Amino acid sequence: MPQRTALALTLILSLPTPLGRNILILLLTTLTPILNFYIRRSPTNPGVWTALHTLLVTILTTLSANTVFSPTDIQNCILTTHWQRLYRARDGDTVRKIQDWLQCCGLMSPRDMAWPFGEDRDRCRVMFGRETACLPGWRERGRWWAGVEVGVLVSLGVIQVRF
Repeated sequence: MPQRTALALTLILSLPTPLGRNILILLLTTLTPILNFYIRRSPTNPGVWTALHTLLVTILTTLSANTVFSPTDIQNCILTTHWQRLYRARDGDTVRKIQDWLQCCGLMSPRDMAWPFGEDRDRCRVMFGRETACLPGWRERGRWWAGVEVGVLVSLGVIQVRF
């Protein structure tokens, strides 16, 4: 299921997306087919489930689409703030995972808040031979995953309407 992969990579890349939103989407992808099967077989009125499902899918789609379509400057600000928190906390494991996954060094440049931390700001470039900054790739990866979320949620909405 693509949403499980998106959740895992959201965690690996430390994307600043609310974990609760990702968990709700994962639960919806799992429960929607089961509940639709149950509702079709149930003699009671499915209106409450349908209304709740539609509302939840609409809200989550709007939140995910906001990430996909927000201006680059806003995404840069959010990601820069997140990276600065990681850097100030000396969270080398998280910064290293991001850099390794995206094959980059630093945020705005290979010398900007790159792991390994220390006096030598060229350490990452020299150790790993990477010449690209992480911000552009990190931003695009976040948008891509938000697009996956939108696709999954729209599919769930179609499934709900179809059945």
